[in-house]
Amino acid sequence: MFPEQDELEVSAGMVLQLLQRLAPGVETIWFADFDGIVRPLQVSGNVDDFVDALLSD
Repeated sequence: MFPEQDELEVSAGMVLQLLQRLAPGVETIWFADFDGIVRPLQVSGNVDDFVDALLSD
């Protein structure tokens, strides 16, 4: 993610709500293009947990 961008929580909240409503039982993964390491992403929590997971190494 880009720390210089404001309001990551707002964008992440929208993505989280979409994932929770459209695909609640689907395993979600993400990866940053620069490292190519696939990471699991939990979508059952709240926005703060979701943002923490996106920003964690």
